[in-house]
Amino acid sequence: MNCQSLEEVKKNRLCLRATIEAVRYLSLQACALRVHDELSTSRNRVDESIDASHKEYMAIVLRFVDVHGTIRERFFDIVNVADTTSLTLKKEIFDVLTRNNLSIHNMRGQGYDGASNMHGAFNGLHALFLKDCLYTYYVHCFAHRLQLALVGAAEK
Repeated sequence: MNCQSLEEVKKNRLCLRATIEAVRYLSLQACALRVHDELSTSRNRVDESIDASHKEYMAIVLRFVDVHGTIRERFFDIVNVADTTSLTLKKEIFDVLTRNNLSIHNMRGQGYDGASNMHGAFNGLHALFLKDCLYTYYVHCFAHRLQLALVGAAEK
């Protein structure tokens, strides 16, 4: 029994090592880790932040330069949102920043997942913020890529 247990540990470590290396390779190459299927009929809708009570949440993380010129990144807030339309998300982000005396006019970048409601050229969240702040750019969120990879690895 002890021998079987040691063999199982070796197999599990090998699988974990292979998963980590695959995730590292795909992340470094900026490749998609898998296809998104957000249809209501999909059995694989992991690209959401719904809790056990089926409420949707949005996490807000700020990256900024401190007074010493050092780049900092901090979790800022988590917000319950009614839906994930770009207008709703913009309103919630705007409200959080306003409550904390931060201006969207100082925003220089945004990082979201790759969904069209986020980076769509005409009605995406990025496009909506561009109307208020011409200097902001969009970057596909690496944390989101990592989350998708980890969920995929955990399911296997």
